[in-house]
Amino acid sequence: MARKPVKYFVVDAFTDTAFKGNPAAICLLEEERDEKWLKNLAAEFNICLTCYLIPINEDEEEEEEEDDHSISPPKFSLRWFNPEAEIELCGHATLAAAHVLFSTGLDPVCGSAHCALPVFWAKKLGKSDFVAYMASPRSGVLHVHLDDQKQRVLLRGKAIIMAEGIVLV
Repeated sequence: MARKPVKYFVVDAFTDTAFKGNPAAICLLEEERDEKWLKNLAAEFNICLTCYLIPINEDEEEEEEEDDHSISPPKFSLRWFNPEAEIELCGHATLAAAHVLFSTGLDPVCGSAHCALPVFWAKKLGKSDFVAYMASPRSGVLHVHLDDQKQRVLLRGKAIIMAEGIVLV
């Protein structure tokens, strides 16, 4: 069976310095793959998180009104795997995936832990914007905003691509 190339990146999230922040492997898939394949590739990378970007076929989307001539940007579904299993959501891998999309022209630190903290600190300090520092050996900086109206926490941060290549699978 012929092997297909899969483009990938290794991105350090929540930092602008190599070998800092929180690393993630980002894989650009041309089509959906089965869960076993996704788990095996994540295990092969052996990075704390691998995020798969799968293009959403516009034909599968609801057709837009005929008089709407706007061009919509490409859409992707995301799936996150650690070397053992799929997980529901990963903040730093999502930021890393967005960085790949925006920095490579494909599309015009652990973030999930920082989504719980602003609710506590907003009540304590009476504010909704924070700068968080990950005091770990890799370190990292997150800009956090608590949006009370939408009941959402917004994360911003820098990222740096550490590796780019293809795997033949």
